[in-house]
Amino acid sequence: MMTESLRNSLNIISKWGKAAGILIIITGAFTALFGLPLFVIGAAPGVLMIVSGVYLLKSASSASLMSKEVSEEPHESMLENYATFIKWQVFYLGANVVLVLLFIIFFIILFCIGAVAGYNEIQYNFE
Repeated sequence: MMTESLRNSLNIISKWGKAAGILIIITGAFTALFGLPLFVIGAAPGVLMIVSGVYLLKSASSASLMSKEVSEEPHESMLENYATFIKWQVFYLGANVVLVLLFIIFFIILFCIGAVAGYNEIQYNFE
């Protein structure tokens, strides 16, 4: 038997989960689109966001079904999709950490190259 509090919570999860899922998919599409100039590595976080957004939408849809039905299938489906969403979010966060570290290393290398090139241009006149 489902209590009113549980039904209300499932409705909130359904409503906000769908909204968040759609926003994650849209954000992922923009991230993938703007990451294309960096080839596959730049578009990867966007693709991961899109996949996780789809699983969040599926989880929200299952929560909506759970609030209307008492059968066991939506319960399992919601939990499976939510677990997959969490897994994809971890992949996305890991990819972002790797990309940030790569860009920091790239910046340091370019800074060192620029500093060395600048030292070659200095003229010393000790006359």
